[in-house]
Amino acid sequence: MAEYDLHIYCESCNQTHPKGIKVTIDGGPLRKISVGAFYAGRQFPRKLESFLGRGAVCPNTGKLFKQNDIYKIFLIPIDDTE
Repeated sequence: MAEYDLHIYCESCNQTHPKGIKVTIDGGPLRKISVGAFYAGRQFPRKLESFLGRGAVCPNTGKLFKQNDIYKIFLIPIDDTE
């Protein structure tokens, strides 16, 4: 199983920020991909569904924001060779 960091796109500063959540996926992608693209045509897992709509604080603006668009939430592979 591969491990990923969950990153979300911030509309306020136009950057992606780590959500501080790690997920493991059997047969997951090798490169960064949006959650929406990866799960297109597949069952969306409940463990990821629970993160939708949760607020995060932008480290650049200090503002609370939410991202509900699954095409703006990303799976970033964690390199375990470090």
